Amino acid sequence: MDESLTLNDRLSLQDLSESPLFQNARRTLLAVRELGVVKATATGSFNRKFTSQMFEEFMIAPPDREMTLRYNKVLNQTDAPFLLLLRHLLPAAGLLSYRKGEFQLTKRASTLLVDSHAGALNALLFRKFFLRINLAGFDRLPDAPQIQNTVGYAFYQISRWTDSWFDLADIAPGLFLPAVLDSLPAFSWSQDSSLRLAELRIVRHLRDFGLIEYESGHRWGSPKRIRKLRLYDQFIGFNLTTSL
Repeated sequence: MDESLTLNDRLSLQDLSESPLFQNARRTLLAVRELGVVKATATGSFNRKFTSQMFEEFMIAPPDREMTLRYNKVLNQTDAPFLLLLRHLLPAAGLLSYRKGEFQLTKRASTLLVDSHAGALNALLFRKFFLRINLAGFDRLPDAPQIQNTVGYAFYQISRWTDSWFDLADIAPGLFLPAVLDSLPAFSWSQDSSLRLAELRIVRHLRDFGLIEYESGHRWGSPKRIRKLRLYDQFIGFNLTTSL
């Protein structure tokens, strides 16, 4: 992200009520604050007791919640939607500290958990998510850092094209700058890697932040069409005097 992109850090808690990733990040921090410390597993993950608590408190689509419970008798960090991501995002954003096998809230997090600072917390999470987290670790596709390095261009194109439903297959190549599109890794099982990378590196995460919606409501399903939600234009702005 560069100077051409602006993020509104003055959104209210109510404005962000339908943003699953923001809400689940905030609920995780609130739970850690209430507990004081959360013991980690030997591998540095959230423990099962905390995982089960967060699974109950998280904003999770009903089909995903049902599927998780159907296939898991006990819940580890990797089983609860969003929690593995938050294990990495919250420390990267300076909101959780991990020392000597324990998670604790940071001073920065304590400040941003005030209701009136919800917009600042959301903007911090969004920026750190796309700048600090290697998204290849969550979709098992090849590394392609050039996507995140130029993701502001994708956000701009989505803002232009998706006021109404738009086929993702039609929009996907246009989410990448020409040089980035030419450099995308090829897949042995697909002639068009741009569609899958657009979905898993950009579109899916925008949905998790409550900024766009899929034609299908299933979190793990591939969307045929997408459109932006009202929060998109409230949150993301563009400085067109600076080249995208």
